[in-house]
Amino acid sequence: MGQDLLQALTILGALMPFVVILAMANLSLRMPGLRWLAYGMVFVLSGGFLLMGAGGLAATQVKWAPGYMLGPGLEVTPNWLSLGIWGMITGVGALLALTRPVRALAGRMLPAFDPDNPLHAISLSFAAFLVGLTAIQLALLGDLEHLADRDIRLGFAEIWAQGIGLTLVGLVGVGLWTRRNLREVAQRLGVTKVTGKVLLVSAVSIAAFMGLDLAWTGAWERLDPQGLDVVSRVSKMLFGDLINLPGALSIGITAAISEEIIYRGALQPRFGLMLTAALFAVSHVQYGLSPAAVEVFIIGLALGVIRRRYGLTACMLIHFGYNTLNLLLLPPR
Repeated sequence: MGQDLLQALTILGALMPFVVILAMANLSLRMPGLRWLAYGMVFVLSGGFLLMGAGGLAATQVKWAPGYMLGPGLEVTPNWLSLGIWGMITGVGALLALTRPVRALAGRMLPAFDPDNPLHAISLSFAAFLVGLTAIQLALLGDLEHLADRDIRLGFAEIWAQGIGLTLVGLVGVGLWTRRNLREVAQRLGVTKVTGKVLLVSAVSIAAFMGLDLAWTGAWERLDPQGLDVVSRVSKMLFGDLINLPGALSIGITAAISEEIIYRGALQPRFGLMLTAALFAVSHVQYGLSPAAVEVFIIGLALGVIRRRYGLTACMLIHFGYNTLNLLLLPPR
């Protein structure tokens, strides 16, 4: 229990800098001087990624590149070259997102993106961090084939810590406690009342998504059974301890609330449907570059359309139902 609590606190601690930066960015809309403090904090985070990248590249030049202990008796040797390259790309990309030319380009490509809004600029930097972190995690853990052979199990404390932390990121990002009250935040996110129409749309969408999943998996099994087996083993390895009703409900609730608040609620009105769905797919690192990630992208697009027509509440209900059923149907370890 002590180790689980420590891991949960580590996850929350890793997300807190992003919460603080978003709070500063929101406050800077009323106090412009704080913009440079928020930008400075992004600069510090970017510097950390640049140092990580430099360390990874340096490790490729020595005959013995050290590994690290991921858990008791579980040593991991990262792909140091990939780690180095992606660390550098992430650091540079996040900094470039703050520059005027890149912000102006984003403004031309994304109609709701304001190049002069520091919150929008920092959100663009965070998108670069998200993409880079996904690639860095894969570099640290190895490709899916190697990941499937690890013994990395997620527990209740980690799931809830990540859900709470990401929910804070989303709520603070849209101005909770800095420039919007709770009602205004709900309106900005697109939260609506649970009506009969919302319940009907949610039920039909869950059934449709489950049908898509069955068809997608069937086609994948015929075309690439080995690839499907690898992704299935990764899922069983990560979520094996949560294939039960409490575990399924925990993942269903935390993912539905946190991911929908961030992607469909906070980001989609500014980044648009396609980019938001792409970031949503990228965040599912456990699928790597596989057909499963493409399916997540398609589901993200569908949820984005539902968000536009029926609001965020329907997306949360659909996400909860789909995730919960999928986990309960996952074969036990």
